[in-house]
Amino acid sequence: MADNFFKKPFMRFKVIPRLAYYLTLLNMKTCRIKYHNEENYKLYLERENKGENIIFGSWHGRGMLLPAIYRFRFGYDKLSMMVSQSKDGDILASYFNLLNVECVRGSAHKGGVGALKNLLKITRSGRDTAMALDGSRGPRQRIEPGMVLISQRTGIPILPLGLSAKFSFRANSWDRCMIIFPFATIHVVFGTPFVVPTDAEDLTPYCEKLQAAMDEITLQGDRLAGIKPDGKGPERN
Repeated sequence: MADNFFKKPFMRFKVIPRLAYYLTLLNMKTCRIKYHNEENYKLYLERENKGENIIFGSWHGRGMLLPAIYRFRFGYDKLSMMVSQSKDGDILASYFNLLNVECVRGSAHKGGVGALKNLLKITRSGRDTAMALDGSRGPRQRIEPGMVLISQRTGIPILPLGLSAKFSFRANSWDRCMIIFPFATIHVVFGTPFVVPTDAEDLTPYCEKLQAAMDEITLQGDRLAGIKPDGKGPERN
């Protein structure tokens, strides 16, 4: 009965997103944020200051706080994100909309082709974009090719991003969603931005490069936070 209650539309579209939003505001006022790999952080800021956009790459379970950091700490307001058409996606989309994030609904399992086309148009228009690199259903922390394809089609660099905090709760879900508590120290680890060449015929090497980069910065962030790494989910058959 409790599970059905939380799936009701007013809970998905109103109550839960607003609770998440106010928790986020509290986090932004009380949490300490540390940025790591300063040279990559500076490269990102230089692009933004020139009016050039970027493609953020983060894991599904670590991306909840990204739009808030982007808006309240980086000070920018031109982010678009792909969010699945699932009931969980309803919650995320409502939460992100409260942060003035443009949401493109779709995933590899439902509405993915149309959503990717929309995200391509948005990226070409000059907005920053983001999508969970491991998709909407996983496996956890294993690269899906969506963002690699967008970089290849637009020539915009991918910026791998790792987020971690010790004072947090990790849900018992496929993505081990990290919910960060107020007064935590959040470690934001910037990977090296890279562009997928527009003439690349095989995207596999670039997916592997992005996987290696995300593995490295995720491990770095977890070590800095002093928490046990989640590890990747099983390979797809």
